[in-house]
Amino acid sequence: MQVLSSIIGFPWCIKLVYGLIADNIPLFGSKRKSYLILNGLLSFLFLLPLIPDWITSKYIITVFLTLNVMNTAFLNVVIDGLMVSQARRDTKRGS
Repeated sequence: MQVLSSIIGFPWCIKLVYGLIADNIPLFGSKRKSYLILNGLLSFLFLLPLIPDWITSKYIITVFLTLNVMNTAFLNVVIDGLMVSQARRDTKRGS
Protein backbone atom coordinates (compact mmCIF):
# COMPACT_ATOMS: atom_id res chain seq x y z
CA MET A 1 0.00 0.00 0.00
CA GLN A 2 2.93 2.34 0.68
CA VAL A 3 4.19 1.79 -2.87
CA LEU A 4 0.83 2.89 -4.27
CA SER A 5 0.86 5.99 -2.06
CA SER A 6 4.36 6.81 -3.31
CA ILE A 7 3.23 6.47 -6.92
CA ILE A 8 0.28 8.79 -6.27
CA GLY A 9 2.56 11.40 -4.69
CA PHE A 10 5.30 11.25 -7.34
CA PRO A 11 3.87 13.99 -9.64
CA TRP A 12 4.65 16.59 -6.95
CA CYS A 13 8.36 15.75 -7.33
CA ILE A 14 8.52 16.85 -10.97
CA LYS A 15 6.91 20.28 -10.63
CA LEU A 16 9.92 21.85 -12.34
CA VAL A 17 8.97 20.05 -15.55
CA TYR A 18 5.43 21.43 -15.36
CA GLY A 19 6.79 24.95 -14.96
CA LEU A 20 9.04 24.55 -17.97
CA ILE A 21 6.13 23.28 -20.04
CA ALA A 22 3.74 26.02 -18.97
CA ASP A 23 6.30 28.80 -19.50
CA ASN A 24 7.73 27.68 -22.83
CA ILE A 25 4.96 25.90 -24.74
CA PRO A 26 1.87 28.01 -25.40
CA LEU A 27 -1.42 26.14 -25.61
CA PHE A 28 -4.26 27.69 -27.64
CA GLY A 29 -2.34 30.97 -27.84
CA SER A 30 -1.88 31.40 -24.10
CA LYS A 31 0.99 30.35 -21.88
CA ARG A 32 -0.78 29.84 -18.58
CA LYS A 33 -4.52 30.46 -18.69
CA SER A 34 -5.24 27.68 -21.16
CA TYR A 35 -3.27 25.23 -18.99
CA LEU A 36 -5.31 26.36 -16.01
CA ILE A 37 -8.59 25.57 -17.74
CA LEU A 38 -7.40 22.33 -19.35
CA ASN A 39 -5.86 20.86 -16.20
CA GLY A 40 -8.84 21.84 -14.07
CA LEU A 41 -11.13 20.03 -16.49
CA LEU A 42 -8.87 16.99 -16.67
CA SER A 43 -8.60 16.82 -12.91
CA PHE A 44 -12.38 16.74 -12.68
CA LEU A 45 -12.63 14.06 -15.37
CA PHE A 46 -10.06 11.83 -13.69
CA LEU A 47 -12.00 11.91 -10.41
CA LEU A 48 -15.38 11.32 -12.02
CA PRO A 49 -15.05 7.51 -12.42
CA LEU A 50 -14.11 7.16 -8.75
CA ILE A 51 -17.29 8.70 -7.35
CA PRO A 52 -19.84 5.89 -7.83
CA ASP A 53 -17.39 3.08 -6.94
CA TRP A 54 -17.44 1.63 -10.44
CA ILE A 55 -13.78 0.71 -10.14
CA THR A 56 -12.76 -1.79 -7.51
CA SER A 57 -9.16 -2.54 -8.52
CA LYS A 58 -6.69 -0.65 -6.35
CA TYR A 59 -4.27 -0.42 -9.27
CA ILE A 60 -6.75 1.30 -11.58
CA ILE A 61 -7.75 3.61 -8.73
CA THR A 62 -4.04 4.40 -8.28
CA VAL A 63 -3.77 5.34 -11.96
CA PHE A 64 -6.75 7.70 -11.77
CA LEU A 65 -5.55 9.28 -8.53
CA THR A 66 -2.02 9.71 -9.93
CA LEU A 67 -3.40 11.46 -13.01
CA ASN A 68 -5.51 13.68 -10.78
CA VAL A 69 -2.54 14.57 -8.56
CA MET A 70 -0.46 15.29 -11.68
CA ASN A 71 -3.07 17.79 -12.84
CA THR A 72 -3.34 19.29 -9.37
CA ALA A 73 0.43 19.79 -9.18
CA PHE A 74 0.42 21.32 -12.67
CA LEU A 75 -2.37 23.67 -11.59
CA ASN A 76 -0.33 24.65 -8.55
CA VAL A 77 2.66 25.56 -10.73
CA VAL A 78 0.51 27.55 -13.17
CA ILE A 79 -1.20 29.47 -10.36
CA ASP A 80 2.19 30.26 -8.79
CA GLY A 81 3.40 31.54 -12.16
CA LEU A 82 0.34 33.75 -12.52
CA MET A 83 0.91 35.14 -9.03
CA VAL A 84 4.54 35.95 -9.80
CA SER A 85 3.68 37.68 -13.07
CA GLN A 86 0.95 39.66 -11.31
CA ALA A 87 3.34 40.67 -8.52
CA ARG A 88 5.88 41.92 -11.07
CA ARG A 89 3.33 44.39 -12.43
CA ASP A 90 3.29 46.33 -9.15
CA THR A 91 6.92 47.38 -8.81
CA LYS A 92 6.41 49.37 -5.64
CA ARG A 93 4.69 46.81 -3.40
CA GLY A 94 4.90 43.62 -5.44
CA SER A 95 1.28 42.67 -4.89
